[in-house]
Amino acid sequence: MLENIAQKEVAARNHRRWLPLMSLALASVSTVVLGLPGSAADTVVQRKILMTNDGMTETTTTTTTERAYPALVNVDRVVVPADRVVVPTVERVVVPAPIVADSVVVPAVPVSTTTVEKVVVPGTPVAVQKVTIDGAVYKSALETRSKAIRAVIATNISNGTLTAEQAARYRAELDRLSALELAMDKGGAWTYEKVLPLAYEYDLLGTNLKVVNYTPFVQSGKVIFSDAHVVQIDDLMNRRAGLEAKISMEYADGKLSASEADRLRGMLNHVAVVESGFRADGEISDKEAKTLYGEFDKVGSAIDKAL
Repeated sequence: MLENIAQKEVAARNHRRWLPLMSLALASVSTVVLGLPGSAADTVVQRKILMTNDGMTETTTTTTTERAYPALVNVDRVVVPADRVVVPTVERVVVPAPIVADSVVVPAVPVSTTTVEKVVVPGTPVAVQKVTIDGAVYKSALETRSKAIRAVIATNISNGTLTAEQAARYRAELDRLSALELAMDKGGAWTYEKVLPLAYEYDLLGTNLKVVNYTPFVQSGKVIFSDAHVVQIDDLMNRRAGLEAKISMEYADGKLSASEADRLRGMLNHVAVVESGFRADGEISDKEAKTLYGEFDKVGSAIDKAL
């Protein structure tokens, strides 16, 4: 029994001898490294925890390591050598002052006068066509045609195709047309309203006399004096010019007397005055066109009765 007691005391002493070692074995060390990315330093935190029979002891150690970043360079300004400085130059552009015409001088020669006339197509009152008349071009064309017809008249008299009386009437018509052309020269303006009847009459004279290489001035609703001068005409102008030409031709053929021709032309002149009033505003309405067609029908009937 005494032996057992002695063994227990030895065991107790051994236990007390190893207890500090066991406490040391239970001790642990915890190390935490905290990195701050993007900053200028790294911080390391170490935590040590010691556990013994008397309790737990904690020790914390913090270590900071500075990083060396390259220094930033601030550029306040850039100095360029004087001999390399390029100064942009701007050339001055001088714009001449516009020339303002105070007045327009019209040439004294009447045949070179240019007139702008509005031509209206019946049925479409809104449509207005501006036409430029060159008096010199049309005067030359009409004079050439007149000379050609006079030459044909002389030839037909010599070969017996025309009698002296017929030739006289044809020449009288040519003289009348020449007088109308002269009146336009003095007036200083050539308009389609005046030129179209002349063109029709020259066409009919040439057709009756069978002029060689004859080309009509009026074709398919157009007045053609040259390749560069082709103008569309409206039906009212076409109708009136045709009636005037018919009166002249019937008189030249001896079917109408001089007094009858003058009376019929007077009727057409009356219609022309009415038409001129309708065209004053640049437009002819359907109602106005119908009125003019009715007047032209009356003149046409009067011509037929006189024949």
